[in-house]
Amino acid sequence: MLINFITRHLPWLRRSEGILRSGTDYSLFFISLFAFGIAVWDTGFPQSERTQLILDFFYKVYFAGNGLFYVSRYLLLFRHHKLSLVAITNLLLGAVLLFEYSLSLILGRPYILGSFFHLSSVYKTITALLFIFELSRLDFFRFFAKLNPPQIFIISFGSIILTGALFLMMPQATTQHIYFIDAFFTATSAVCVTGLTVVDTATGFTMLGKAIILALIQIGGLGIMTFTSFFAVFFKGTQTFREKQVLQEWLNDPSLASIRHTLSKVVLFMLLVECTGIILIYLSLDPQHFEKAQGFRFAVFHAISAFCNAGFSTYSDNLFNYRVRDNTAVLYIISSLIVIGGIGFPVVLNLYDLVKAKLRNYYEKRIKRFRYVPAFGLLNINTRLVLITTFILIIGAAFFFYVFENNHSLREMPLSQKIAHSFLGAITPRTAGFNAVNMSLLSSPAILMTMALMWIGASPVSTGGGIKTTTFAVALLNLSKIIKGKERIEIFKRAIDPNAVGRAFAIMFFSFIILGVGAFTIYLIEPHISMLKIAFECFSAYGTVGLSLGITPLLTTTSKMILVLLMFFGRMGTITLLMVFVSHPKSRPYRYPSDTIVIT
Repeated sequence: MLINFITRHLPWLRRSEGILRSGTDYSLFFISLFAFGIAVWDTGFPQSERTQLILDFFYKVYFAGNGLFYVSRYLLLFRHHKLSLVAITNLLLGAVLLFEYSLSLILGRPYILGSFFHLSSVYKTITALLFIFELSRLDFFRFFAKLNPPQIFIISFGSIILTGALFLMMPQATTQHIYFIDAFFTATSAVCVTGLTVVDTATGFTMLGKAIILALIQIGGLGIMTFTSFFAVFFKGTQTFREKQVLQEWLNDPSLASIRHTLSKVVLFMLLVECTGIILIYLSLDPQHFEKAQGFRFAVFHAISAFCNAGFSTYSDNLFNYRVRDNTAVLYIISSLIVIGGIGFPVVLNLYDLVKAKLRNYYEKRIKRFRYVPAFGLLNINTRLVLITTFILIIGAAFFFYVFENNHSLREMPLSQKIAHSFLGAITPRTAGFNAVNMSLLSSPAILMTMALMWIGASPVSTGGGIKTTTFAVALLNLSKIIKGKERIEIFKRAIDPNAVGRAFAIMFFSFIILGVGAFTIYLIEPHISMLKIAFECFSAYGTVGLSLGITPLLTTTSKMILVLLMFFGRMGTITLLMVFVSHPKSRPYRYPSDTIVIT
């Protein structure tokens, strides 16, 4: 009744609803941006006691004002969508903020709902969340209308890397001053989920610095557009056609209509797997080595780092630390998280559809007594190829790692630990980067096999890098086709598109060029380092792995920048980078006659 009364007596409000909505959105965004800057300054720089009191008062005023804005947005701008998710979210959030912080200011009491809402860390967290919410409401894609999706990917990742580097430069984020190149390298390694470090994560960064690194890993694993678009579901409710196009390219979804549901499934799947991993790791830790709080922090950091295939650890010697290197349960859990994160979201979604169809058919047949309809054809060729290739790579690499290292890095271990370390040694080179053995004791065959696995990497549209498992599989299938004299690649009663074969060989060719140029350039700059160690670091950077033979912190600034570029190239993908400089090809109404080139 209030909304109808206002709009009936103020018809200009109804006519200006679109302008008011845009004005409110942009006003709240810039206010939240300013408050977020204050929160960053408050978090990253030491403050006096008097300044902290002023900042706490500022937070309360800001939250109360934001609450009023959110309630007003619901009352005046969502009158046609009273029951929508967006309207309810704005109303509830606004009511909580307005009730808690305005009454606290007026009555002078420290809290109404609870003291938890008045902790300094909670103030900063709420400020950051409010900024993310308002950021998700804005349509930034209109500013990039002339850019193609690969260009938008590079700009978004580059912006996050630069922002993360500046955050890591804050005095409160590090135990001692670090140079910008080291902060930039660390931010790139985190966003590109690599794991290579030039500053020891355990000793060089404070709890705040580690939290920043973990946030960068999480954002880099899924992409900033995935997170902002997910929050937009609750605070904007709609997606523009351009936004759907970019997300379709990023998530490799064949349908624009289902992109919103795909986005929700991906984010919820990530949260489910990471939370499960945190619980399992925490329960598997030895209480003699971990206190409760310390164990929980270890579980959170390593579960997220493992799922995102990052390889960062809170220990200087990674998983080789005495607290966890003999814990086979932790090694198996982390290995499983790496595989799940690196298998690719299209495969996960395809398996979800298959399981859903199987359960539905079981329910209809056994319970409702309907005619059973088999769920044939739901497991597509991409899923089958990824699963088979991943299985072969894991089993084969684990076997050879055991053979190569049985008398080297695994010499003093019992059989059960040797098997666990062999599986981790087979899985982690494919873009994760955790190491539970002494890397300096690896034999030459194990090092070469590790480099090959780092080059292959994870699966497409996953949290990992490398040339991808499908690229490697298609190349082998094409080789088999040539040897057998077939005209086309056939597998699972399907013929693979020749364009996929061309893309696979293009990716492999350019990866060797990028790796060769990078390794040769570093060798010219660092001639005192062996070429094998340089090549290992380059393969690790391009595959976004993070394994190291210990030379990365010793490199010069120029060499570090080359590794930064390799990490960026590996995370973005070779084809994505090439498409940045290529416009959409024009169709030509003619075709030249074919000719033969001698290839032997």
